[in-house]
Amino acid sequence: MSLFNDPNYVPPIKITLSEREAVTALRDAWNNFFGSYPSSQALAILTAQSCLETGRWREIMNNNFGNLKKIDGQKFTMFATGENIYNAKLKKTEWHWFEPPHIQTAFRSYTSPEAGARDYIEFLADRKSSETWRNNKYKEAFEYLKAGNPEKFSYALHEAGYYTANPKTYTDGVIRIYNEFLNKISDWFPENHVPPEKFNLFNKIKNKINLPSVNFKSLSKRINRTVKQNLLWLFVYLLISLPVAGGLLSLFNIQVDPIIASLASAISLVFLLIHSIDLYRVKNS
Repeated sequence: MSLFNDPNYVPPIKITLSEREAVTALRDAWNNFFGSYPSSQALAILTAQSCLETGRWREIMNNNFGNLKKIDGQKFTMFATGENIYNAKLKKTEWHWFEPPHIQTAFRSYTSPEAGARDYIEFLADRKSSETWRNNKYKEAFEYLKAGNPEKFSYALHEAGYYTANPKTYTDGVIRIYNEFLNKISDWFPENHVPPEKFNLFNKIKNKINLPSVNFKSLSKRINRTVKQNLLWLFVYLLISLPVAGGLLSLFNIQVDPIIASLASAISLVFLLIHSIDLYRVKNS
């Protein structure tokens, strides 16, 4: 069946955004996904790559900020595109131009810039595929993004298979646009700007003491669940202990040794402590 007949196919629509509109959409999408705004450096890297992929946001096809390829079960569109394809027989990469309905021309489609920016960030931050090595490369790339390193971010994306263009040419473009937008972003959103000297110092300290790389989305869910469980445990404990402390058992001629009561209280505190320490296990491993 031709992809044109796929029920999830939608016609291509060219979306144009101003620089500030595009950057704001990426910034808000990051906040929506992580619960906090990105540093100027991380936002500048996202901006640079999206800018390169969409022709400075003059051609954001169907709100796709990163030209992400089609996936099953999701709306998609098609438009002509060029790709570097490896020729195993000749053992070299060759440039090919594809026209719809070739599978290489199928890209994800979104109903709004907000939805497109959100999926773009989620794709980079939490890439899931059947290939473990590829997932690890995306995680590595995202760590470089958070560290404010556009060069290593770009090369890691190439190794992960995100783009097929010449990696040096592509990376030079990312770095150039990164430097162009870093000051703009700092002026537009000064509350999230970290001076370069402080940002670099933090990364040096982080690398030196080997801070764990935390999946904040998983961590926030685990914290929410742990707090609810701890409150439930506390409610049950108080429901039992307060009547006992008030002398309820004395009505039945039962006396509780103070040592046992103290031990029960200590066990309850230890349980809460161990349950909370368990949050440390939430990592990007």
